[in-house]
Amino acid sequence: MHLILGLAYAQNKEQQKAAASYEKTIEANPENGLGYFYLGALYEQSGKRAQAYEALRKSVELDQENSDALNYLGYMYAVDGNNLEEAGELIKRALEIEPNNGAYADSLGWVYFKKGLIDEALVQIEKASEILEDVEVLEHLGDIYRVKGLKEKADQVYSRALELDPKSESVKKKIDNLKNEEVKNVTD
Repeated sequence: MHLILGLAYAQNKEQQKAAASYEKTIEANPENGLGYFYLGALYEQSGKRAQAYEALRKSVELDQENSDALNYLGYMYAVDGNNLEEAGELIKRALEIEPNNGAYADSLGWVYFKKGLIDEALVQIEKASEILEDVEVLEHLGDIYRVKGLKEKADQVYSRALELDPKSESVKKKIDNLKNEEVKNVTD
């Protein structure tokens, strides 16, 4: 009951009430990883990274089959550039549970990208983009194309991402950076 209430509060952006409901879920059943998972996600979305890591680690410890928790924790590590080996293992476990999940393939690709394994990253994120048309996946794909020197492809992918989310400041900035690089290359 508290878990469902917490989800409703989170949906309505009432984060303190959601956190309290998730904590009551944990109090009522401390061995249930779901309460920790949703609390960790809420903390991450609120910018409370340390608490998010703690709750997500506990979620994964209690429920080794929660692919969302495995991926969430692994992707957080990847974004922060921490524990990249563990991040890859967590996400691979999530992919064993849900092999056709585009978000998980993107996460694994991002781990590879952070490790400097660009070709492996490209394989995973291209796979992710075939499964899931998502701004973040397309942005990652564009980043990889850019690193590989495929600026035209990067521009095409960033442009598609901007069509999906015209307000995305990070994508706008990357498109501008590509254009500035082209101008600089022409003037040099």
